[in-house]
Amino acid sequence: DCWIHHNPTPCLYGGAGVGLRGGLMTGCLITDNGTTGPWNGLDAGDGAGVRVSESGVLRNCVVRGNLNSTKCAGVAVYPLANGSQDANVPGGRVEHCTIFGNDAVASSGGNAGLVQRGGTVVNSIVYGNGANYRSVGSVVLEGGTFATNLMDVANARALDCVVSDPQFADAAAGDLRLRLGSPAIGRGAVLEGCETDMAG
Repeated sequence: DCWIHHNPTPCLYGGAGVGLRGGLMTGCLITDNGTTGPWNGLDAGDGAGVRVSESGVLRNCVVRGNLNSTKCAGVAVYPLANGSQDANVPGGRVEHCTIFGNDAVASSGGNAGLVQRGGTVVNSIVYGNGANYRSVGSVVLEGGTFATNLMDVANARALDCVVSDPQFADAAAGDLRLRLGSPAIGRGAVLEGCETDMAG
């Protein structure tokens, strides 16, 4: 139940807001973090808001308004913290999160919201990230499991996902609760430990 915001530190491995390699982070607002500058002469890493890897679990969190230069501004989900693969490591896990309004300012490749190279993303909303989200989407899927989520543009790797506007109550004012009739209501898989959301 934290608000993690306005952390500008450039980092090669991303995670200006949160670098989550283990444990459970739940009920948090992660906003206005950014890795907009180079680190050691290289581009800033993926996941300016959150980089979740190894055994880390991000649950019931809102990730919005984070900014990156060319790479993922919202959430990066990797098997290992440095992005490499390991068959013995399950990878990071994202459950019941809303990822909205993040921006990779110099990119037009649909990677502003979420980049996934391993792990699991389930029962989440990834929508409205980057200026071109309606045409290129907010998600880049390169590995792992991406299932029962709501997204803005269809992706062949997505399993049982909804492609639609989530119908937030008042996104401009930061109210990301769902309006009655939202296509996201009742669509998620049943997960132990996820009986409530940030509003209770």
